[in-house]
Amino acid sequence: MNVEERFRFAESEDFMNSQNASKQPLLMTRLSLSDLRHEWVLSLCLIMAVSAVIAPLLLLFGLKYGTIETLRRRLIQDPRNREVRPLTSLSFPREWFDGVAARSDVAFLTPMTRQISATVTAYVISAGKKTERVDVDIIPTGENDPLLIENGSAVPAEGQCVLSAYAAEAMDAQPGDTIEIEATRLKGAKKEKGVVGLTVAGVLDIRAGGLKSIYVPLEMLEQVEAFKDGMGVPELGWKGDLPDAYPVYNGLFIVTKTSLPTYLIKRIVSSTGFTKSKDLTSQEAAELAGYPFPAASVTVQLYTQTRAVSGDSIEQVERLLRGRNATLLPWIRPMEFTLMTDPPTTISRVLALPDAARPWLGEDVEKMGKYDLAISRGMAVPDESTTAVYSNEQCVVRFPVHIRPVTAGDDSVAFMSPEIAGSLILAEQRPVRYDPASEKLLLYRRGFAGFRLYARTLEDVKNLRHDFEELNIPVHTEAEQIQTVMEMDRYLTMIFWLVAVVGIVGSAASLVASLYASVERKKRELSVLRLLGLSGGTLYRFPVIQGATLATGGFAMAMVFFGVIASVINRLFQAHLRPGERFCHLPAGYIIGAWIVTLLIACLAAGAAVTRLARIDPAEALRDE
Repeated sequence: MNVEERFRFAESEDFMNSQNASKQPLLMTRLSLSDLRHEWVLSLCLIMAVSAVIAPLLLLFGLKYGTIETLRRRLIQDPRNREVRPLTSLSFPREWFDGVAARSDVAFLTPMTRQISATVTAYVISAGKKTERVDVDIIPTGENDPLLIENGSAVPAEGQCVLSAYAAEAMDAQPGDTIEIEATRLKGAKKEKGVVGLTVAGVLDIRAGGLKSIYVPLEMLEQVEAFKDGMGVPELGWKGDLPDAYPVYNGLFIVTKTSLPTYLIKRIVSSTGFTKSKDLTSQEAAELAGYPFPAASVTVQLYTQTRAVSGDSIEQVERLLRGRNATLLPWIRPMEFTLMTDPPTTISRVLALPDAARPWLGEDVEKMGKYDLAISRGMAVPDESTTAVYSNEQCVVRFPVHIRPVTAGDDSVAFMSPEIAGSLILAEQRPVRYDPASEKLLLYRRGFAGFRLYARTLEDVKNLRHDFEELNIPVHTEAEQIQTVMEMDRYLTMIFWLVAVVGIVGSAASLVASLYASVERKKRELSVLRLLGLSGGTLYRFPVIQGATLATGGFAMAMVFFGVIASVINRLFQAHLRPGERFCHLPAGYIIGAWIVTLLIACLAAGAAVTRLARIDPAEALRDE
């Protein structure tokens, strides 16, 4: 701006009407941009200088981000990298799975049975074809299984399955086909098999695994294992034994007309599983058993202090007492039931009533059924069939009972058959459940031999492996591969910031020199503006606005270079990239952040020019003129 322009501007209507330039924030912006436009050649050189520093930094950051994100994406997209597999078969109780599944770093967990029980033969039978029989592994799955969801398949429902790519190829199976799986076992010299049909709900991507596998709900796998263990599976029509819950007893009453020899009692205690014996009067025996004993009899109680004994122990006692006309009455300590009546009724003293003792109690209990519960009429429980609940630390057993009000017995005592009461006592040692199909109390598995677990993120894999190893559970993970990517990310970030610091310092020095020199060249014009009434605060915006403008121009030019070069790099490596992947890429958030940092550096660089501007005396304009 020469002298004539300065005075023309000072006489302009806009400036004269302002009276106070500080009230027109756009005035200094217009002056700053006009000055840059006036010296456009120098301004262009500065913009190119800034872009020459920013463009390589953007490329370096784009390569670092794109490469690491591509590797991370490939690791994350392959859920096998988040899988934690046990290396040995152990016994994991059901409660253990509940605790681990509740962890925030666990995305999916399902129990697994023994590996030896998880192999079956499968073949396609739909559409009039029957393909070659293929041996496959059956693997349990469930809701939110990442291996299935992230490999193009839905989780199979009951009666459905999902095939691995290799299993589908071997069987020539497609989604919608019906396959049959065949489980076999040897029972004596006879080979037996169980067959069930499943609908193929999906086929996994080939990257999901290199084995021939069928993914089914856990219940299907448990049924196959039970069949191979010799059990029957009524739900699938597979014949076999049922795991009956056998009765156990806490003690035994020996009722005789004469006293037994001491040596015989000691022999019984030492060889039958009972650990203690005690002579009882009829009154004492009645208080323990809940029913009356003959007054003229002699009663000896055998009992255990810890673990209940099975019926074999009673049979041994019976053999030792053969010929002595002894009556044996199994004894079970009192149990507590909750009857699901309306309202629920709690019976705190349920005792076993042996068949031999029923005539001593009364006629109305002589014909009790298997699940009958004899309750004194004084307890006011309705005569109906209902559900009884028995619980202990191992499990909760729900089973049907039929209430039989009786006149005999104490009002606080209920009686049931020793077989059912003994089976419920077994629930303290092994899990027991009631099976409506067979109307029996059955044993079910205590736990599982293994598990399938997927961490929620790659970073969670390391913590899970550490926690399992502390529990002496050796596991296999892809932690080494994950650690390699994380270390590469850390090292590339360090390299980037080292280079970035050098570039930032150089760019800031260039802007400081340019803006300071600009103020030095224009100090006469700036002093005139001060003389015409512009405040110091308004005038200080001059180098700041120019620095921000030059930095923005340099950043925009650098982005053009970055876009072109990044496109060339991604095209060169296109053969090594999957759809959606790029080796050189920066997301919009990073670009905006880089622009803001550039502006901040430019504003800081303008600070030196501001200090020089603050020392300009308005009188210098008069002396120069």
